[in-house]
Formats: sequence, C-alpha cells, structure tokens
Amino acid sequence: MSRATIKDLAKKLGVSPSTISRALSDHPDISENMKEKVRLVAEELNYTKNRRASGLRKNESNIIALIIPEINMFFMPELIYGVNLEAEKSGLSVAIFQSDNSLEKEKELLKYCLEMSFCGVLLCLSVETKNLSHIDKITKKEMPVVLLDKVLNTQNYSTITIEDELAGYQAAEYLHQKGHSSILSIFGNPDLSITNLRKDGFNKALQNYTDFPSKHISLEIENILSLDSELETILTSNKNISAIFCMSDELLVNTHHLLMRMEYKIPEQISLLSISDGFVPYYLYPNISHLHHSGFEVGVVAVNELLENQTDNPNHIKVKTKLFEMESVKEFY
Repeated sequence: MSRATIKDLAKKLGVSPSTISRALSDHPDISENMKEKVRLVAEELNYTKNRRASGLRKNESNIIALIIPEINMFFMPELIYGVNLEAEKSGLSVAIFQSDNSLEKEKELLKYCLEMSFCGVLLCLSVETKNLSHIDKITKKEMPVVLLDKVLNTQNYSTITIEDELAGYQAAEYLHQKGHSSILSIFGNPDLSITNLRKDGFNKALQNYTDFPSKHISLEIENILSLDSELETILTSNKNISAIFCMSDELLVNTHHLLMRMEYKIPEQISLLSISDGFVPYYLYPNISHLHHSGFEVGVVAVNELLENQTDNPNHIKVKTKLFEMESVKEFY
C-alpha cells in the first residue's frame, strides 16, 4: 500500500495542499477546527511525516540546499524562515546559497550540492536561466530538485509559486471596481515568468471590461535604478493617471518614495495598490492596499514537496493571495 501524502489529505478534505501543510505546521492562519479535521484525516489515512533524512544513502548528508538569486528585505526573509522551520521538523538543516542572478554561479552551486551529497535542492532560478538542462544533470544522479517562486514552465520538476496570474487579474479587477479608468501598472524584469504572469492577468482583467474603456499605461523595469526617472516622466506627461499598481514590494517602496518627493497625496490625488509579502504596506503612509502573498507559506510547502513527493509525477502548487484593503485606494467616480 502506498504511503499517504499531503496531497492525499488535501483531496480527502477538499482543500489545497498548502492548507494541509500549514495545519500540520500549526500555522496561526489556520483555524483550530481545520487543524483538528486535518489531524483526524491524517490518523485515518495513517499519514506520517516523510523523514527523508532517516532513509538517506550512507554518503548523503541531512542538509537541504536553498539557492536563491539574491537576499533582499522583501520576500526572501519570510521564504527562508518557512524553509528553515519546516526542515527542522524533519531533522534537516538548511544551507543557503546566493546565485547573484548568475546562471554560471547557479550551475556551480548545483554541482557543489551534488558533490556535498545534499539530500535535496530548493531552487529559485536566476534571471539568466532560460532552460533547465543544467538541472537535468543533477536529477539524473538522484538528487531531488523543487523549483520555487521564480520558475520556468516545466513538466519535469515540481514548482511552488503564488497564483501570479490570478493576483494580477484581481489587482486590475479591484481598481476597476473602485472606478479607476486611467491606470499605470509597473512590472519588473520581463525575462521572468513571475512578471509575465502577473502582467497577463492584469491585462486580461482590463480587457474583460469592454463597457468600461480603460486608459492603461504599462511600465516594465529591468533595473530598479531606472524607475525614478521613467516613472517621473510618465507622471509628468500623464496628469490624468488616477491609480498605480506595483507588482512587488521593491517597486512599491520606490514608487511610494517618488510620489512623496513629487508631493502627491495618497489616495486623494493618486491611488496605490501592490502585490506584497504583507510587511512593507504597514510601514508606509498611508498603509497600502495589497494582495498578500506569503513567502513563509511558499517555503513550507516547498520543503514538504521535496520530502513527500518521491514519485516521477511532479506537482505544480500555487499558493493563494488575499486582498487587504487599507487606506491607499479611493473610489473614483
């Protein structure tokens, strides 16, 4: 009889694998009622944590590698926290590496992980990574790899992301519901799937409202240092813009700073909405309305997928976002 997995528990209860993972981790966002349901179903299906470390080959360590493009003050700290916390529950340690958004360094780090006999790799791809051939060489030698956050389309590896396209769609939908028709959307590096998915979702929502013609300007920022000058030029020549959407905390912080320097009043003169890890919006004035995505949850789910999924069938798990209405978006009619 095959071993019960988090996916089996999720199917039984009709909830997402991430909800099961958080319930098993005693996450405060999960109700006590749901935690009890998960516990009972886990007992019914004879579910136990898969401690991959206890069954490793003798030449393997009990270390998971986490390779990320960069360590910043936004999404990554929560991601690292989630990975560490969940790994510790299975008696594993986490080694954190930074690729500096370099494909060559990413390759070197993967090779190092193999040489050190790490028991698995969680990989957030660099900006330069366009295909996964270098990862194939690792998995052929039986080192499991799970991709998270910044990924490429693949049927060969499990991926853990947020619902990027849906988050973009919900952002545009929310601004439309508030009556905004002249909107500026700001996106990051166009080479990243996370950018394209959020942009696609945003544009699809605007196109759906044929009864509400929208004047939409879209700005893509490859280098954050260029944001100030490009954004100031757009705002100076388009005085009718009533709302700005930022696809990330990094873009939000820089946009908010420029709006303050240009003496815009938020939301009286311009509304501001973002996708965020949920911390930055509370440090800005006014507090910023945002679609919250949890780096912590992505980290927890990624570790569970690495440990639980020992089949050749990768899972593509999307962590949901939630809208938090704060003080930065006004109704505009």
